[in-house]
Amino acid sequence: MKVVKVMNMTSLFSREMLIYSFFDLRLKSPLRVIAIFYFLVLFFIIGLPVLYLTWPMNVYSMMFAIGVPFSGAILMSKPIWNGKSFYSFFKTQVRYFTRPNILYDWRPYPKNNIYKIDTTITVSRHDDFKELYQMVKQEGDKKHGKK
Repeated sequence: MKVVKVMNMTSLFSREMLIYSFFDLRLKSPLRVIAIFYFLVLFFIIGLPVLYLTWPMNVYSMMFAIGVPFSGAILMSKPIWNGKSFYSFFKTQVRYFTRPNILYDWRPYPKNNIYKIDTTITVSRHDDFKELYQMVKQEGDKKHGKK
């Protein structure tokens, strides 16, 4: 029976991959693989429509069609997005801006309601609210003689 050697490749894909040369052409600084991916995506989103709409190509349309995706790809591939990749940062921001306003009982409420609080303690966290509810319930049970 052959022995199968299993390797953990997680660390390979979690590292940032860099390209130092194209065949015999050495680059002055390494190029991130994710930058190439971002350039291709932005070129298909921005560059190709610009080239299609301004088909008799001129220098300015080419600068816009190549320059904007290139500068966007460089900016998106830099590690400046709060310790995350650009895609993860963008997803977090979209999720933050589209989430409903949530109060301590985890229900979405409209923004322009008037709320009346008739307790002296205001709790804003769900777990703290549960704990406070249990405490108040136990005190009420002690008052009414329940066990």
